[in-house]
Amino acid sequence: QLKKVKYRVSNLPDPELYWGAAKSGQKGSRSETKLFAKYPPEIPLNASFRIVSWECTIPGAPGRPPAGTGSNISGASSLIRQAKPGMTVSFMCTVVGPDGIQRKKAGAFKI
Repeated sequence: QLKKVKYRVSNLPDPELYWGAAKSGQKGSRSETKLFAKYPPEIPLNASFRIVSWECTIPGAPGRPPAGTGSNISGASSLIRQAKPGMTVSFMCTVVGPDGIQRKKAGAFKI
């Protein structure tokens, strides 16, 4: 035996939720129709994540919140267009990474 090495193995860190180019907490654009789950530039890991499902909520909006599958959120565009400047649009997503683990990720964006 030449060398013995112990490895510490852990799960991938959770990704950040993006609405177009805007990271959660930033100002979102009504014209964007895609959600992304990825690592910000400061995390040097190359891993791709897939959005399985999403639900969109805007405080005070009437009716049931729109929901869908995949990263395309065009099903929520009519609700998002009704939001007034300064309001917050929130998304709750189920995300799957290359490790196969499903994660719940929330994101809030100002209009």
